[in-house]
Amino acid sequence: MKLLQFYVDDIINQDEFFDTLTEEPQSYSIDVTDEGYDIEQCDEQLECDSCKILEEVFFAAIQAYRNLQIVHWMSSGPDMMKIHTMSEEMYYELSQEIDTLGELLVEKCGTIPQLDFPCEYIDIKKYDLQSGLDAIKIVISPYIDVIDYAYPNQTSDVQSTLDEWLRYWNKQLNYFVKGQEI
Repeated sequence: MKLLQFYVDDIINQDEFFDTLTEEPQSYSIDVTDEGYDIEQCDEQLECDSCKILEEVFFAAIQAYRNLQIVHWMSSGPDMMKIHTMSEEMYYELSQEIDTLGELLVEKCGTIPQLDFPCEYIDIKKYDLQSGLDAIKIVISPYIDVIDYAYPNQTSDVQSTLDEWLRYWNKQLNYFVKGQEI
């Protein structure tokens, strides 16, 4: 998904593409090839399944939560408490977001998805301050990306919630984590 996000960012920053956009909704097809990508406007509007996209945010939040617990438990070294406390505060925030996502899924979609989804875990090893900060970046960045991906396909009330989360996580990464890097 990160590669597709790169292409989308590249496309929307092109003046010639931006000049073709209108106030009316438009759908585009992006075909990724070995040489790059091709973009074509679709004849009909594509429908996005906002429930499936919201499920992806739910899964990403749970995965980030689990991985932050690993960093929390495996923190070590002279600055152990810094990474231990930071990761704990972050996974506590995620627990609140997961609860909200579960409630949103039931409200908007009628149910939550099965929780036996494949989950990618970070290595179980000791995390000193710098390796812990690096792990946090690895854990949180994809979560931010998934929220960004889901954002345009949600109603404005859900977008407001996602805005708050994006602000929180971007501040964590770009201010608190970056500010402690060696």
